[in-house]
Amino acid sequence: MSPHRVQAVRVDGRMRSDELVNDAYGYIFCYLLIVVVFAAVNLSFGLDFTTGVTASVACIGNVGPGFGEVGSMSNFAAFPAVLKATSMTEMLIGRLEIFPILYLLRSIRMK
Repeated sequence: MSPHRVQAVRVDGRMRSDELVNDAYGYIFCYLLIVVVFAAVNLSFGLDFTTGVTASVACIGNVGPGFGEVGSMSNFAAFPAVLKATSMTEMLIGRLEIFPILYLLRSIRMK
């Protein structure tokens, strides 16, 4: 309706800076990129699409079961050792390491 209108992003009634909004976009992009990369690794080892993608999402989110072969009635035991190692790496990234990596990249960008 108004193509030239500029509207600020508000959370809890407070206006947020462009830098904060861009940081949120960067986090979402990195999160999704990690999911896609590890899902591609899962798929390259012969897992079906549902199992490969939901295993990646379950690992980075540290939520437990996915769908398919990693559903609520199954687990990651049938995966090859390489996929178990990549799944553990993705769990560590999702749980501990994504924030320090993003802060490191942000500090490099600011210099």
